[in-house]
Amino acid sequence: MRFLIKTQKKRTFWFLVPLFLLLSSSFSIAQFVIYRGQVVDECTGEPIEGAEIRLLGNSIGQTPGAYTEFTDANGDWIAPVFGFDTWTITVSDPIGVSDPGIYFFQTSSGSQAGVNFSVLPGDWEPILNGNAIPMSNNPSFPVPLCLNEDNCLDIDEAFREKYGDRGTPTYCFRGRLYRTNRAGKIGELLAESPCIQIGGRGIVINDPCDPGVNLTEVFEQIEVPTDVPLLVEIIQFCCNESCLPGEGALVNRQEFFIEVKESLNFDFEYGASPAIDAFNDDVDGNTDLTDNLIPRVDEIPGPLLGPSSVSFILSPGLDVDRITSYQVIIEEVSCITGATQAILFDQTFDDDQFPLGGVNPNFYEVGPPGNEEFGYFFSNSGYFGQPSQTEDKCYKVRVIADSDCGPVERVGFFQIAQLDDNITGCPFCLTDENGNVIAGVGLNNITAFPSPTDGLLTVQIDLENETPTQIHVQTLSGQIIMQLEDSEAAIGINQYQLDLSNYPIGIYLLSIRTNKGTITQKIVKQ
Repeated sequence: MRFLIKTQKKRTFWFLVPLFLLLSSSFSIAQFVIYRGQVVDECTGEPIEGAEIRLLGNSIGQTPGAYTEFTDANGDWIAPVFGFDTWTITVSDPIGVSDPGIYFFQTSSGSQAGVNFSVLPGDWEPILNGNAIPMSNNPSFPVPLCLNEDNCLDIDEAFREKYGDRGTPTYCFRGRLYRTNRAGKIGELLAESPCIQIGGRGIVINDPCDPGVNLTEVFEQIEVPTDVPLLVEIIQFCCNESCLPGEGALVNRQEFFIEVKESLNFDFEYGASPAIDAFNDDVDGNTDLTDNLIPRVDEIPGPLLGPSSVSFILSPGLDVDRITSYQVIIEEVSCITGATQAILFDQTFDDDQFPLGGVNPNFYEVGPPGNEEFGYFFSNSGYFGQPSQTEDKCYKVRVIADSDCGPVERVGFFQIAQLDDNITGCPFCLTDENGNVIAGVGLNNITAFPSPTDGLLTVQIDLENETPTQIHVQTLSGQIIMQLEDSEAAIGINQYQLDLSNYPIGIYLLSIRTNKGTITQKIVKQ
């Protein structure tokens, strides 16, 4: 509903007569009449300029006709009309009908003055988080709101500027929140806002959305349905002592639908080889040393991750289906202050890349600008006689997940385990609770790539001694789908290729067994 300011228009009987004569052959003798009146503000008594006066004419046997006038600066209007026996006069300020009914006057006798109206100006719009409500709003297209954001409901600034300097209380507003069904049928009243006075001696409420209503605080006090749209109703009325509309008072209403969504439940973990997972048994929350996952650590220096197995994987059981994209940023930082020294990687992944296998930065070009390379952490960690360029360095990863409730960022720090015994002893060996190496597995490292894979999977096994080795691939339910055996596996790196092309998409377990033990890790087929 909007109160439109328009210039006065004048139309006279002399222009209307030919039109009415042409429209009806059964034109009857009808008197020429003049109606006069005034339109004033119900709350202040002040005249309203630009109010639309509509006169609907009726006579038996004739098609109804309409005539329109507008009030002048003094709120006055005059309408000379002719051609119909009965006139119904309504005022449209605001546009549309105000509860409890239309303003109207009906006459069938001569010219009359004093055809006056008191109306409630409705030239206001609800503003939600600084924006007007979309015209397309309905139960099927509600305005989305998120519980993790500030949500402020207010009246548009134009109305405040126009009426806000009145010296006495004039207009009051209240909001109500209702449960609905998918068809928009109103149900339970969930909450009601305090009263807001515009043009009065002050505001009744005082909160971060002052002078509006902080919907986030309302949501915190009730059990908010997140599976159906909710109806927000705003009523406007003339203020009284209790800031409630009196009996029979004029009231303007506006309604719109919202849908409240939970804030995104999102986090990530570090991917690791079995040995690296066990090696980080002192990391808070790392209670499962066989799941190949290490909880995110947001303090320097973070855990020691495997040079080849380092990856960043969504924590299971979270809102993966609501995430639309991921941005992964890796920085080299000071191990003392955490200050950024170089941005090594910055890439965005869509929603069907990250959830399955995470992001292993060795499969992408990583490094300082101009010196990016594949296998950055792997090739710079002392393998095959290469210099350990990642030694004593700290890294920071930022994973930013975007969703319908905006981005959520999680930060973690980590280091890269070196092959230098002076730093980690044996970073690829299983250790006990005291950090002592557990003899018997005979494996320095297992690398399986790419993961996720769409077919061929390369498996590299680094053995500390010559030993027969078995490779099993099985489903999560334990069904073995592939088995290889190498009775002559040698000391050092042994490489194998597995073809998973004919198997369904999903998560499988890769098990490496020697005569001294077994290590298992997850692989992903996409």
